[in-house]
Amino acid sequence: MRPEHVDVAYALAPVICHETAGNADQRYQDYFCPVDFDGDRRANNNWDNTPAFRNRLSPEIYCSVLETQTHYYALYSIFHPRDWKPLEGHENDMEHAQVVARKRAGAPVVEYVCSNAHQWNHVYYNAAQVDVSGYSIRERDSLFDGPIALHEGRPVIYVQPGTGELVELLGQVGHGIQGVVDRPGSRWKKASATYEFENGQGFVARPDRLSSGPLDPFDANPTGVRYSLIPTDETLWSWRTEVGETALYSSVSRWEADDRKYGRFGGTPAEKRTDYFAGQGLPADVLHPAAFVGNEGVVNAAHPPFAFSLSVPVWMYLIASGRDPVWVAQERRHNALIDQGVRPVENFFDPAHTWWLRLGAPAVGQFSTDYVEHPYLQEAAVVRSAVAAAAARAVARAPFGARAFGRPSAPVKPGTRRKAATPVASRRPARGRSRARAKASPPPAPPRRKAARRGHR
Repeated sequence: MRPEHVDVAYALAPVICHETAGNADQRYQDYFCPVDFDGDRRANNNWDNTPAFRNRLSPEIYCSVLETQTHYYALYSIFHPRDWKPLEGHENDMEHAQVVARKRAGAPVVEYVCSNAHQWNHVYYNAAQVDVSGYSIRERDSLFDGPIALHEGRPVIYVQPGTGELVELLGQVGHGIQGVVDRPGSRWKKASATYEFENGQGFVARPDRLSSGPLDPFDANPTGVRYSLIPTDETLWSWRTEVGETALYSSVSRWEADDRKYGRFGGTPAEKRTDYFAGQGLPADVLHPAAFVGNEGVVNAAHPPFAFSLSVPVWMYLIASGRDPVWVAQERRHNALIDQGVRPVENFFDPAHTWWLRLGAPAVGQFSTDYVEHPYLQEAAVVRSAVAAAAARAVARAPFGARAFGRPSAPVKPGTRRKAATPVASRRPARGRSRARAKASPPPAPPRRKAARRGHR
C-alpha cells in the first residue's frame, strides 16, 4: 500500500465498539486478530489453535484503499478465528466495513459507510455532508439504515458478540458489523466516547499505528484498546494462490467487470466498465480467493474481502440503467420485486461503479468512477503478461510440430519411435476438384465377389 494511502486508511479507520460474550474462559473467542495469528497460513487448524494463543491475539485488522478522482474507498476486514454461536457456527470468520470519503484539501471527509452482518448490508450516510432531502421517506429508508455516528471524523461501528441466547435467530450474534446510528438514546455516548454494551461487557478499540497488544480474557471491559492496520495487498492478496484443503483458501472465484451500459434517462450513456478497464490497460476479469478453509461447523463459511459485495436496490438499478424515474415510481407501487428486491454487486475490485449504481448514477463530475491507480488489477495485469511471455518462450523453444499446431507434442516413452506424420501434400484434395467436393465424394464401391459354381460343394 502506498504511504499516502496508509495515511488515508488510518484517518478513516472506524472506532470499533465490540461486544463480547461468555466468561473468562470463553470471551477470548471474541477478540479479533490476524489470519496467521498462530504462525502459519493454514486456516483449517485455527479453531483448534485458538485456546493456546488466547493471550497472544493482537488486535489488528486488514485494510485496502482505492482512489478515484473524487473519492477514497477504504475497506476494513475484521477476522476472528471462531464464530462460536451454537447454531451454524464455523471456523474462521471475517466481516467487513467500507468507508467512502470525499477527497478534500487537508483530510478526506466521510460520506457513506457500508457494513455487512452475515448476508445483510447496512448502509449509512454522514448527515453533515450528504443531503438526503431529495429522497422521499420511502426511498431514504430503502437506501440507508440512518445517519452514522462520528467520533473525531471517524465512523463508529458496532461488532456483535460471537454467541448469545435466542437473539441469534435475529442475526444479532456472530461478529456481524453494523454502524452506530447517530440518534437520541443511542448506546454510543458522545461526551465520554464510550458504549453501553447490552451484555455488560465489551471494549472500544481505536486505530493506532502501534497496537496496544493482546487483551486479557479475565478483563470483561478492557480500556485503552488500540488496533493497527494490515495492508490487504501485501498479505491476503499476495497469498491468493494458497488454495487447498490444508492451505489458507478453499476455493477461487472470478470477478468480471460490468459490461452493461448505464446512464440517467435522457442523458448520455456512461462508458461500459469493460471498455474503461481495457482503455487503462487493465484486465476486466481476475481470479480471486472466495473463502477460507474451515472444517469446524459450517465448512468454508468465512469470506475474504475480495468476495465483499454491496446490494443495489432494483428500483435504483433501473434508474441507473436509463429507465424513466416516473415509470420506476409507478412500478414500485404494485411490483414487489422492483420495490423491495436487491441486486448484489461485487464491490472489492470496482467500488466506485458499485456505489455509483446504488446512488442512482450521479453526475460523473460529482462522483468519479475513474481510478487514479488500481494496484490489484495492475498486479494482475503484470502477472498475466509474464505468464503470456513465458508461454511464448516455451512455444518458441518447442519442436517444429508443437509450433506448427499450437500445442505441445504428446510425450513418448523412451526407446520408442514416433509414427511418421502423413505428408501435407497427401492430405490435399485431388487436382481439379474442390475441397468441398472431395469431402462429399462417396467412398469407392467394394469389389464384387465371384458367383459360386453350381453344384460345387
